[in-house]
Amino acid sequence: MKNALRELRERVYQANVALVKHGLVILTWGNASEIDRDTGIFAIKPSGVPYEELRPEHIVLVDMEGQVVDSQLRPSSDTPTHLVLYQQFGGIGGIAHTHSRYATAWAQAMRPLPCFGTTHADAFYGAVPCTRPLTDEEIASDYERNTGLVIVETFHRLGLDFVPGKREGVWLWDVEGQKRLLNCRCSGGVFNFGHRPALFVETLKQALDEVDVGDHMLLSEARAALGRRLAEVTPGDIASPPGPLVARDRPHAGGHDQHPDRYRHVDRRGPRPAGHCG
Repeated sequence: MKNALRELRERVYQANVALVKHGLVILTWGNASEIDRDTGIFAIKPSGVPYEELRPEHIVLVDMEGQVVDSQLRPSSDTPTHLVLYQQFGGIGGIAHTHSRYATAWAQAMRPLPCFGTTHADAFYGAVPCTRPLTDEEIASDYERNTGLVIVETFHRLGLDFVPGKREGVWLWDVEGQKRLLNCRCSGGVFNFGHRPALFVETLKQALDEVDVGDHMLLSEARAALGRRLAEVTPGDIASPPGPLVARDRPHAGGHDQHPDRYRHVDRRGPRPAGHCG
């Protein structure tokens, strides 16, 4: 269990560092968390620690009652929000809270993010919604927890309490396999062929079983065996050093080649498409 929680802390640390790297947060705002469903413990960034000083051991572990499990630091002030979401949505494994410039501007304007492209459609179905404003009482009583509850309320109201799991053909299942939806909003590939088309899946499986996968410049036993067999069946003498090979027609009877122009260059890599380098 200790190893699992140490790895959990490391992943959450890396996720928080990535938020900064990609310009999604500023100052000490925002955070990422992840839950271990087996132990009922989630890891979250500590409160008030600058990102440049953050280390894996600073990540705070919290149980599903909101109690700190193993840390001298206070968890993020957003912890009650994350806790509510983990309690209400059993299919989610992590939460990222960002302050990206444009998403924040849309949220402050209380405008949903409309879907204008397939990249958005692949990640979220329809417009990304805004919640209703919190009431004065919700703000004054337990702001962070009520923020989570309003998010849950919004997802339920819009029928968005769905985390995609298995995908096949035109159908999507939730991660628990209990709900099935028809995917009416998808990218071009899925639109034309569906999720996990059987022919594609079978072809890929066959390729993984039979094809030498890797950089064409790397050596492998299969590649070496192929080279030896080609050397055996190809007429003429084949030089062994790397680079373009020089092959020569078999000499005439008497062992002397009367036609030096019969030497020709053979590129072992075979024909290459236009634009290929190397």
